[in-house]
Amino acid sequence: SLGKSINTPNYDESTPFMGADGITLYFSSNRPGGYGQNDIYLTRRLDDTWLNWSQPINLGPQINTEQWDGYYTIPASGHVAYMVSYKNTLGKADIVEIKLNKDKPEPVALLTGKVLNSKTNEPIEAQIIYEVLPSGDEAGKTSFWSKSGDFKIVLPYGKNYGISARASGYVPVSVNVDLTKVGGYKEINKNLMLVPIETGQVIRLNNIFFSEYSDTLQEISLPELNRLVKLMKENNTMSIELAGHTDAVGSDLENQLLSEKRAIAVKNYLVKKGIKESRLFSIGYGESQPIADNNNDIDRQLNRRVEFKILKK
Repeated sequence: SLGKSINTPNYDESTPFMGADGITLYFSSNRPGGYGQNDIYLTRRLDDTWLNWSQPINLGPQINTEQWDGYYTIPASGHVAYMVSYKNTLGKADIVEIKLNKDKPEPVALLTGKVLNSKTNEPIEAQIIYEVLPSGDEAGKTSFWSKSGDFKIVLPYGKNYGISARASGYVPVSVNVDLTKVGGYKEINKNLMLVPIETGQVIRLNNIFFSEYSDTLQEISLPELNRLVKLMKENNTMSIELAGHTDAVGSDLENQLLSEKRAIAVKNYLVKKGIKESRLFSIGYGESQPIADNNNDIDRQLNRRVEFKILKK
């Protein structure tokens, strides 16, 4: 039971729908004070217990009729709602669409993409995991398979997410989705790549971050680094090359030294976590191996990276 603030002892509560934000709940009830037989009400979750809710409010005569109303649902975009109504229908009951200006769930982002084998571009049966950075706390997990590889995940605002797909025999490549600044509904497209555990494969560590012009690892990097530690422990014969790369801002020498120091910083973290130093090789390539132009901030950010190459499986 969701508690006494929602459920009544003498009346019916039915057709619940949880908004994409995971906070806003809509339901139908014939409790006193409504406009008809059953009305749509809204309540919001106040904490993580699922027992504390705001006082339910009736959505008013713009939504509710003097007859039975229920099955109120809202897509992630939050622009419209759908419900079942008995008023002015073509038959006994109809499905209607309502344009919304208020009483919406909190805005969310819809992440779409494909889960693919990086070598063959074929879809893979996998588990998608999304975690909150920098804590690494798991925000959600789902087993996933489709012939096309397509997936959709709804992400509430207010958090920075690291997202990856995982499958046996593959190294997950994490992506970063920073939603700490609250905005309106938006759709983001990012593919989740899985790299086969094979000699010569190169994997970018997307969720590793350094202080500006420094080799100091930021706390937000720890979940990504710990995944690499786990991978090395699960594959205890694997040896890797850790490679640092920079953009083209600054002198060649400064960039070369910075890339070397950042690769060493990652290596030192792995050693501290129990990985034998003999399995780790670090190198800096400076600005010599760009993967994008250096003409704008977005491309320069792509070039500032740490990768690892599987030297021995």
